Amino acid sequence: MKLPIKRSKPKTTHYHVSHLQGHHNSVEIEALADDGRGLARIEGKVVFISQALPGELVDVKIMIDKPSHAEATPTKWHRYSEHRKTPFCDYYATCGGCQLQHLSLSSQHKWKQQNFLQQLSKSLNTRKLTIEPLLGTASQHYRRRARLVLVKDPKTKQAKLGFRQAQSQTPVDIEYCPILTPALNQALQKARFELLPLASRQAKEVQLVEAEQGVWITSDVYQKTADVDAPYYLLNQLKLNFDPQGFIQVNAPINQALVNQVVDWLAPNQQDRILDLFCGIGNFSLALAQHAGKVVGVEGLANAVILAKQNALNNQLNNTEFYKADLFEDAHHQAWWSSYDSILLDPGRLGAKNLCQKIGELNANRIVYVSCQSDTLIRDLQAIEQQGYRLKRIQLFDMFPNTSHIESLVLMEKIMLNHKQHT
Repeated sequence: MKLPIKRSKPKTTHYHVSHLQGHHNSVEIEALADDGRGLARIEGKVVFISQALPGELVDVKIMIDKPSHAEATPTKWHRYSEHRKTPFCDYYATCGGCQLQHLSLSSQHKWKQQNFLQQLSKSLNTRKLTIEPLLGTASQHYRRRARLVLVKDPKTKQAKLGFRQAQSQTPVDIEYCPILTPALNQALQKARFELLPLASRQAKEVQLVEAEQGVWITSDVYQKTADVDAPYYLLNQLKLNFDPQGFIQVNAPINQALVNQVVDWLAPNQQDRILDLFCGIGNFSLALAQHAGKVVGVEGLANAVILAKQNALNNQLNNTEFYKADLFEDAHHQAWWSSYDSILLDPGRLGAKNLCQKIGELNANRIVYVSCQSDTLIRDLQAIEQQGYRLKRIQLFDMFPNTSHIESLVLMEKIMLNHKQHT
């Protein structure tokens, strides 16, 4: 497969406007865009074509025409890619949950690796970078957490429970999702009969999450829990309680592999002080605390901090401290802002721009960054690089098979001072 083309806004002086509408025949797909759609050019304009692959020849219908690009759907294929496969989900044509079921899993991995490395090499020094093989697991039945929409269609009066359509607020009513774990599917099928009569014109979110003891279903209009006090999952012989309406990684095997790799890269010993930023309930903190001298976790959500402290206590890890702090604000006045041997960051999609611009002040030798959003990750890595760090290792984890998303793990190390330090 060809490398994906990074979308960028053309310079105004070379801007060519083509007004596209209707049908266009025999359009050749050049590459995959960042979101997994096929990328082609018609009359000089970039066109994004859903469910089309590089090398394919298709007839298309223009759905949206904007000044910078157009969006289209295929109406007929004249040539198929050798990497195409038949989607395994009956709802794939309309559901927006997955974007790449029509692409073989090995090709998904190749594209995700190439796409990420291409973006990375444009922005950072990758000369001494070690690239580990992408790690993936099964492409189905991996998702242990999901958020669905419950609503009554205002036109048909039909109640729907499912994921939203691609680029739409309208949900697709589903009875079974092959991405969800068997336990979630079983719980979903049972709950549908109770949930659908509760639908109204005002959309409600329904959250499902699998714990070791069973499945929790929570919503403003419905609650269904296992007959126990609190949900938990197991990780490295640790028992981690979590909020069923809060965040945990959706893919348990990949989360396990990710945590293990972080511990391996940081290689903590009993003298090390480690800072875990955006620590959540202690997913990484407690695994690191099994080896380090001290682990300090910082998180913005109060309930997550409470759970992290309780999880440390339950697992008899007394070498931990957890603080609540807004990590998007200045942190210099915070008690935890001091020197550390290693730092771990695991922010959400927005990244940690302000924090990364000052992170060199903490004097860590190693910084590991976990991210599910490549553009904000690269922006933040640039800020860290400017403070005397360089890329050392990266590894991608296919946390979300059959989607365009990828989980990235990056290790940066402090550059040793010039030779005067060693003379």
